[in-house]
Amino acid sequence: MKIKVEVSEAIDLAKRQKDKTFDLIFIDPPFGNNQADWDGTNEDFDFLLISHLVRMLKTTGSFYIKCGIGPKSQSLIDFYNRVTPFVNEEKLIFQDMITWKKNRGRGNRKGWLQVQENFLWYTKSDRYVWNEKRQYLLEKRTFNILKKGNIPVNKSPYKRITNVWTDINEFGFDGSPKEFHQKFEEVGHATPTPEKIAERIIMLHTNPDDWIFDCFAGSGIVPLTAQKLERNCIAGDRVQKNVNYINNKIKNYINPLFDDREE
Repeated sequence: MKIKVEVSEAIDLAKRQKDKTFDLIFIDPPFGNNQADWDGTNEDFDFLLISHLVRMLKTTGSFYIKCGIGPKSQSLIDFYNRVTPFVNEEKLIFQDMITWKKNRGRGNRKGWLQVQENFLWYTKSDRYVWNEKRQYLLEKRTFNILKKGNIPVNKSPYKRITNVWTDINEFGFDGSPKEFHQKFEEVGHATPTPEKIAERIIMLHTNPDDWIFDCFAGSGIVPLTAQKLERNCIAGDRVQKNVNYINNKIKNYINPLFDDREE
């Protein structure tokens, strides 16, 4: 298993990758909502970068882009419009948009409180990897499984995951201000994606030893989750502090399944 995280501009890291290498590309570009000094514009996610990401993606691969919509950012619209030419040229297929409902709201006192972020999902073909057993929640259905004769229509007694995610909190906690600020101090990043989101997407679309790419690593959720799930990952970020944080986490990670330290 290989996890490599380096200081790099997104386009430079993408240019160095070979064609049809990655099973999953999962990125979180700056939204351009001035959350931090690195978030003043979303122009880094442009036509040239997208063309390389498409080139790098396997025919069976998936491509996820985190984005948002609201008074401070319209990255969902911007990113969708920038990828659409590749869909029109049949280089990508738009599959769906995931909406994640957060606990912490953001917005002006006059207007709707913003509690959502989104993930655009694209593939290169309809032969994309989809690990069917990973599409269910641990929560069982509250109604009986439908049957047609003696054949079950619903194959699982568990609820399927929908394209609206309400079961994942920021950082995996309950979203309380105290816990949020504690985690922020640890990560040093204003908008980290929860590990459970990365885990869900990685488990659905990849298998052990597959390759994942993330050129906007930020707090490192994608490469760190890839390491935990025994996937290979190449990632980068332009901020040295972020890369140092991620590489320190990678270096000191101990998989609890194989922890042979003495009690």
